[in-house]
Amino acid sequence: MAAVALSSVGASLGKLSLSGPVALNSRATEKTLTLCRPSTKHRPSPAAAAAGFFPILAKQNALKRQRQNEKRRVYHKARRSEMSTRMKKVLTAIEGLRKKPCLLYTSRCVLTAIEGLRKKPDLGEEDIGPIEKLIADAYSIIDKSAKVGTIHRNKASRRKSRLARAKRTLLMQAGLYTPAPAAGAGVEAVAA
Repeated sequence: MAAVALSSVGASLGKLSLSGPVALNSRATEKTLTLCRPSTKHRPSPAAAAAGFFPILAKQNALKRQRQNEKRRVYHKARRSEMSTRMKKVLTAIEGLRKKPCLLYTSRCVLTAIEGLRKKPDLGEEDIGPIEKLIADAYSIIDKSAKVGTIHRNKASRRKSRLARAKRTLLMQAGLYTPAPAAGAGVEAVAA
């Protein structure tokens, strides 16, 4: 839409009382007027104000948006940091209990707990208890992050799956868990 001065439109459309900028709608079959957003320096005309057109200063909107974005950024940053910290603790604990540990993350409290467990020749179910507690805490933080919108729910599912897969691998290496054969694999083995 092109903004047209009121004086050039007034003659063809009849008597108008609008003093603000107007625009001709080129797509309409009739000649209709639509109000353009006036400059932020000027107040709307009385007719525009009566029609419900109240401009808000763009600078005020931008400043409020900046405040909101900064507040959200700090909030989400704390949630993401806590989530990654919990995941690192779980993965560090699991890596420490494996036969051949590959410690990617270091934490003193986790490493001291792992050293006591590593002296045992075999892992038992009581050794997995602390890891299950860490995983439950991590699941809680991940679910809360997805609930508030810090991360997408699919990303939350991937992260939880990653922790569950690491725990399952540890249990399989310790001999505490054997996966059930796939339903289709058993039928093909019998038929062959």
